[in-house]
Amino acid sequence: MLLIAQRLYSTVIADDIVPPLDPTQGKDAPGLTGLAKLMNNLAVYALYIAVISVILGIVIAVAGPRIGFHHAKALGVGGVVGGFVIGIVVALSRTTVLSGYDWFATA
Repeated sequence: MLLIAQRLYSTVIADDIVPPLDPTQGKDAPGLTGLAKLMNNLAVYALYIAVISVILGIVIAVAGPRIGFHHAKALGVGGVVGGFVIGIVVALSRTTVLSGYDWFATA
């Protein structure tokens, strides 16, 4: 059994049948720029939704009680907070992903 394992190691690993892994090998993969553009577009749309959420939350919180909408202030504040949270998550996503790549690429 040990002889079979040694022979397998010598033919597969030592003779470079399986090349070593290179993490930068896929940096020029086809479609990678298209995927990056898609993710950027999705992030922009998410930020648009966050801004709309903040604006509608303010409008609901201010105008809602005046037209008889009970608990409008709580709903409006929830929209404002939700919009800010969405904006923060989208804004920090790029930094978080790049930090993760940097931390684990040097390990």
